Amino acid sequence: MKKKFILIIIALSILTIGFFIKNTNHNLVTKQEFYNFIKEAYITPNGYTKEISKHMPREIFDKVNAFETYRGNSTFKKPYKINMFELKLTSKRTILKKTYLNMIYSVSVCDANNKEIGGSWNIPVKYIIKKVNNTWYIFDKQEEA
Repeated sequence: MKKKFILIIIALSILTIGFFIKNTNHNLVTKQEFYNFIKEAYITPNGYTKEISKHMPREIFDKVNAFETYRGNSTFKKPYKINMFELKLTSKRTILKKTYLNMIYSVSVCDANNKEIGGSWNIPVKYIIKKVNNTWYIFDKQEEA
């Protein structure tokens, strides 16, 4: 009888610890907050701002920002503008203090004459975020080639 009681206590302890590990930082960032931030990072013409730096390293920003991507292209009339941007969250899960956000994005960039100069359509992307300095921070972005 004593062994059963000890096994039950151990099992409950393991379940409780597992629950807290799985759900730590579960609400680190809301879907809407992350969507608004990522949209801003993709389409802002203002460059890498102090606000963006709170949640994303420069290296990732340079890869996602449409204006950074087409900055060096001199064959099209500037200023460039974002003609279309879509972003969909396909899944969100938290494991061991990391939140994985799987998304699909599309973006279209036009020049000053409304001529499409580039973009991406229905591209799967994964952002991995964790808590840093009492806020969430993107520390990795994985995109299929």
